[in-house]
Amino acid sequence: MMKCFAILASSLGTAAAGSLNVDNTNGKPATVTVYFIRHAESTWNEKKAKIKAKEIKKSLGGTGLFDNDVVDAPLTTKGIQQVSQLRDWWMCKNGQKTCGPCIKKALSCLLARKELEPKTHSGENADAAETGKPTSDKNDESATEACDSNAPTDLRAGNVIFGTSNLKRAIETLLIFIRAMKGAISRDSAAPKVHIVSALQELSLFGKDAKTSLLHGQVPFDGTYEDGLAKKYDGALQGYPQYGGPIVSFDGSDNFGEQNRVLKGNRFPSFCEWVHKEAKGDTPFVISGHSTWLMEFFVASFGGEGFGKDKAKDKQLNLAENILRMNGDAKKKLQLKLANASMIKFDLEVTPNQGGFFSKWWKGPVQCGVKPNSTQLIFGDWQVAGSCESSQEACGELKRLVEKTASPQSLQNTCPV
Repeated sequence: MMKCFAILASSLGTAAAGSLNVDNTNGKPATVTVYFIRHAESTWNEKKAKIKAKEIKKSLGGTGLFDNDVVDAPLTTKGIQQVSQLRDWWMCKNGQKTCGPCIKKALSCLLARKELEPKTHSGENADAAETGKPTSDKNDESATEACDSNAPTDLRAGNVIFGTSNLKRAIETLLIFIRAMKGAISRDSAAPKVHIVSALQELSLFGKDAKTSLLHGQVPFDGTYEDGLAKKYDGALQGYPQYGGPIVSFDGSDNFGEQNRVLKGNRFPSFCEWVHKEAKGDTPFVISGHSTWLMEFFVASFGGEGFGKDKAKDKQLNLAENILRMNGDAKKKLQLKLANASMIKFDLEVTPNQGGFFSKWWKGPVQCGVKPNSTQLIFGDWQVAGSCESSQEACGELKRLVEKTASPQSLQNTCPV
């Protein structure tokens, strides 16, 4: 029933907006630019780190079955600092403050970590994996932080479409980031609109960490500083003016409440419909969301089962896109994902569904996916899950991917102090 309602609501909104200029006659895709932020460290992330460090014992006799019992986890103090660094970097890139030198991070830093040291190498280009010498002159820096290239443009709050999942850690991350936008908190400007989008909600079928506390159509608070404090968003509101007017305008029309057990096959079409409904020409989106959602969306965008499953597909995509398609089970094999408070940029191609009634009913009236070779890590780092000990094959495959596609320059002297 919820799926039917979501499609109906999105279809009505799409028909009314019509602002993306998608050619519904020949199905040509329209392209929008997305800046995607993975939420900063939450209390759930903090708990996981303590469990990994054995500072906290696993639940249920060491099985860990009920470890993820944190409901709608807020950001930690460290998380607030992380996203503040992202905000300051964005302001620096937009000439709003004096900027210091940028430290460039590359995958070679990851490969130097203990958990990414395979004991043996086998297969094609094994020698290159041992020596660390690149096997190709192909220049691909998509998976490294772009310090001086591909920087964000000077965006004002009124010219950005903001979206966030309905989980508190993502909402708080976006609120902190918005303070970087010109005109975002000016007394003379309209409060920036933030869409609460249930289709961006994380999936955790057997845990509580992905459960939202927001009900259907509900927004976090009424947009004023005072109500934000009352609803316990005080950490995310640090630095906002307290003049009594609205500092943000929330739109809960795309918040359908708890979606934790909704299959990912339903949330992605709903996300595409939301993008199509809200898009306005070349206006960019700034979205705050979750790492697992992002990886699953990249797998869905490019088809197949992820990196390493289809060699032909792997060669068509850049390094960042292949990393996001790894989507491995961290308990069984190596996985890299976007680290907390990191940002990537990619182009999203939006196309009307040209299929018949059944196709539109099942997949939705609009489809979208990441445009190949458009993805770039522009701030932050990659987080390692799993290790070479658990999967020698996956680790060797990652090393070969980096050494074959990353530019020699990006693999030299890039590890941060």
